Amino acid sequence: MVNRSEQTANPPGSRTQAEGFEITMSFWTLGRKVLAAYLIHVLLLIALLGCGVYWVVWRHLREEKPVALQSLAQTVTGVIEKEVEGLGLLVKNMVENDAVLKYKSSYNLQALKRHLHQYVEKFQWVSFYDGQGAGILHLSDGHFIDIQPGRRSGILFPANGLESNQLQVAVSTSDTFDNQPEIELAYRHIDFFDETLGAVVVGVSPKRLANVILASVDTGDSTLVVLDNLGNLLFSNHISSSPGLSEELATLVEVNNGSLAQHRLFGKDCFIARWPIESLGWTVLAMQPNEIYYADLRKLAWGFLMVLLGVCGGSVLLLWYVSKNVVKPVLLLNQNISRVSVSEDLSQQIHWPSRDEVGLLANSYNRMLRRLHETHSQMVWSQEKISHLAFHDTLTDLPNRAMLMQTLESALAQAQRDDGKLAVLFIGLDSFKLVNDTLGQGVGDQLLCAVADRLLETVRKNDFVARPGGDEFVIFMAHYGEGDAGSSGDEFVSRASWLAQRISKKLGEPFKIAEYETYVSSSIGISLYPDDEENADSLVQHADSALHRAKDLGGGHIQFYSSEFARDQKKRMELATRLNKAVEKDEFVLFYQPVVDLLTGRIVGAEALIRWQTGQELVSPGEFIPLAEEIGLILPIGNWIVKEACRQISKWGEAGVSLPTISINISARQLWHGDIVTLIQKVTKEQNIQSGSLELEITESSVMKEPLRMESMLKTLHEKGFNFALDDFGTGYSSLLRLKHLPIGKLKVDKSFVDGAPGAYDNESLVKAIVQLSQNLGIDAQAEGIETVEQWQFLREVGCRYGQGYYFSPAVSAQEIEEMVRLGRRWFL
Repeated sequence: MVNRSEQTANPPGSRTQAEGFEITMSFWTLGRKVLAAYLIHVLLLIALLGCGVYWVVWRHLREEKPVALQSLAQTVTGVIEKEVEGLGLLVKNMVENDAVLKYKSSYNLQALKRHLHQYVEKFQWVSFYDGQGAGILHLSDGHFIDIQPGRRSGILFPANGLESNQLQVAVSTSDTFDNQPEIELAYRHIDFFDETLGAVVVGVSPKRLANVILASVDTGDSTLVVLDNLGNLLFSNHISSSPGLSEELATLVEVNNGSLAQHRLFGKDCFIARWPIESLGWTVLAMQPNEIYYADLRKLAWGFLMVLLGVCGGSVLLLWYVSKNVVKPVLLLNQNISRVSVSEDLSQQIHWPSRDEVGLLANSYNRMLRRLHETHSQMVWSQEKISHLAFHDTLTDLPNRAMLMQTLESALAQAQRDDGKLAVLFIGLDSFKLVNDTLGQGVGDQLLCAVADRLLETVRKNDFVARPGGDEFVIFMAHYGEGDAGSSGDEFVSRASWLAQRISKKLGEPFKIAEYETYVSSSIGISLYPDDEENADSLVQHADSALHRAKDLGGGHIQFYSSEFARDQKKRMELATRLNKAVEKDEFVLFYQPVVDLLTGRIVGAEALIRWQTGQELVSPGEFIPLAEEIGLILPIGNWIVKEACRQISKWGEAGVSLPTISINISARQLWHGDIVTLIQKVTKEQNIQSGSLELEITESSVMKEPLRMESMLKTLHEKGFNFALDDFGTGYSSLLRLKHLPIGKLKVDKSFVDGAPGAYDNESLVKAIVQLSQNLGIDAQAEGIETVEQWQFLREVGCRYGQGYYFSPAVSAQEIEEMVRLGRRWFL
C-alpha cells in the first residue's frame, strides 16, 4: 500500500512553497519602474514639443517674418507718397497765388519776392520762371540770387517739356555741390486762355524724407533703403553713401515687387522685401540680415525649451518623492502578505495602522482572504457533492451506472486474481409505468425510492446495488477464494437464484406510497462470471438481455442468460437492418381477410393485413411488427398501410367492386407520435373515397393510455364520418365508463377467447359477456379466429353479428378477394 505522505511529497528538484516566496528583490523595483516610465514619457513629450517648436519657428520664418518685412516696405511707401503729395500741394499753391498773377500783369518783382520768401523754410531752394521759361528768381538759404543761363540745364525747366498744371518730381545730383542726390519738384500754371502764368521748381533734401520716415515708422532692426528710378540712394537708416554703393544697390532693384528674397549685400546674407512707389518711379527696400533674423527666433526657441526643461525637472523630482513614499509602504505590506502566503492560513489578517490608500489596500486584502476562505470551504463541499453526484443517482442516492461499471471492473479484476465468481442481477419493474401514468410522476419517484430501500434491506452487506436509470436496478454479488460457502459453481448459481427469488418476493409485497397502496412485479435477468463473460460491459449487457427475455415471457420471471439469447439478438439486429431497407424500398403488400355476416354468410367487408414480401417469401406481421414498434419504424409502416388501403378502396370503387368497409389497424405509436387525423383526412380526400368505407381498428391498451386525449381524437374523426372498432377487447384493463364515452362502433372478440368455445365453460362465458356488453352499449360484436363451423354456430347463437377466420378464408391478395366479391361468395351452416 502506498503511503499517503509519499503520494503528496514534492518531486525531486522542485522547490517548496516556502522557498517559492524567497524572492530576491530585482534592481527594477516598483519605484524605479515608475520613475523610468515617467522619464521615458517626459523624453517623448520633450521630443514632441521640440518638433512643435521647430514647426513654430519654421512657420514664423516662412510666413510671419516675410509679411512683417513686406508690411514695413509698404508702410514706408505710403509715408513717402503722402509727404510728396503734401509738398506738391505747397508748390501748387505757390504758383497759383495772386502775386504770380500781378507779376504777369505788372511785373511786380517785390511782391513776387515777398510771396516766394514765405516758402524758404519749407524747401532747400526755390526757382521761379515766367511764361516764356526765363528764370526770374532763385531763392536759396533765405537769399535771392540771379539765375545764370545753363546753370540748371540738367533739370526739368518749363521749356524742356514740363506739363501744365501737373507736379513733376525728379532727382538730380549734377547741380549739387556735394554730388548728393537732391529731390526737385516742378509745377507750371496756365490760365483759362492756355497762357502760361509761371513755373516753380523747388529743391527738397532727402534728409527731410528721412526725418519724416523715421518719425512715422518703427523700423526696429530692419534696414530701410529708398532708391530712385536710377538706383540712387535717397534714404537709408543704416547705410551711408560710399564709393561703389550705387553698384551694390542697383542689383536690389531686380527683386520682384511685393516679394521676399535673399540677397548678399556688403558681404552679408539678408532677407529683402521690395515695394515700388509707382507714382514716383522709386523703390522702397526693407532688409534684415539673417543673423538678426534668426537671433530672435533662437531666443524664442531657447526660452521655450528652458521653461519646458524646468517644468520636466520639477515633475521628475516630485514624482521621485511621491513614488518613494508610496512604494515603501507597499513593500512593507508585501512582507505581511508573503507571511500569510507561506503559512497557507487564509484565516490570518493583516493589521495596518494607517487609513490612507495602503490601509485601504490592506483592508481589501483582508476581505479577499475572508472571501477566499469561504470560497475554499464551499469549493471543498461542492467538489465532494459533485463527486458524489457523478457516481450516484440523484433520486434514490444509489450508485449510478458509472459507479456500477467502475466497481464491477474492480470486482472482476479481483475475481480473476482470486479465482472468484460474480453474478449480475438486472431487475426491471413490470408494472411501474402503469403506476407512474395513473398516480403521477411524484408517486412514481417515491415508489422508486421505496424499491431502492427494500433492495438494500434484502441483499447482503457485501452485495452492490445500483440504479442505472428508469425503472431498472442492478445488483451484483461476488465470491472470492476457495473453501467458503458457495465456492462451487452450482452452489453459487443457487445462491444467485435464491437471491433473485427473494428480491422478487420482497418487491411483490405492497408499497404504501402516500395514501395509495400499490403493487409492482419484477422481472430479473442474471449473468454469471466466468460462465457467461469476463468483462463488465458484456456481463451487464447479457443480464439486460436475460431481463428482456424474462419480460417477453410475460413478466414476473427470473431468467439466466443463455448463449441462445446472443443468437436471437443477432437475428433481431439482422432483421432490423433488413426491415429498414424494406421501408426504403416499399417491400410491403396488403392482404385482405373477409369479414362475414354470421347470419347470412355473406362478405360485408375485409380487414387489411400487411405482409413483408422478400423475394418469393411473405413474412407475417407477427414476426416484424413488434420489432418495428421497438426500433421506431411503425410510423412509416403504419402510414403506408393507410395510404395503400385508401388507394385500393378507390381502385375497387372505380371497378365497381362492392366492399362496404375495409378495416385497418392503427398502432399506439401512430396515435401518440403521428398526426394521424391529418393524414387520414388528407389521403381519403386525395383518393376521393367516402370516410364511411374506412374502419379504423385501435387496441384496448392504446385507448386506456391517455383516455381524454384519445376521446378527443376519436370524436374528431367520427364527426368526419370514420368508424372505429376496438380490437382485442377483453385482454386489457378498459374502464367501461370510459368506453361508454368513446365513439366505438364495434367490439372485436379476441381469438384467445374464441379458441376454447364451444366446450370450455370459461371461454364461453367470456364470449357471451362481451357480446352481451356490446348489445347493451348498442354496438356490434365481431369475433376473430373462427376456424370451425361449431364456433360459427355458437357465436351466431349468442348474438355475435360478424366474424372472420380461417374457416371462411385466410388473408388473401386484393385480386383474390375482388374475385370473391364479384362471384358473390357465401358460406352456409
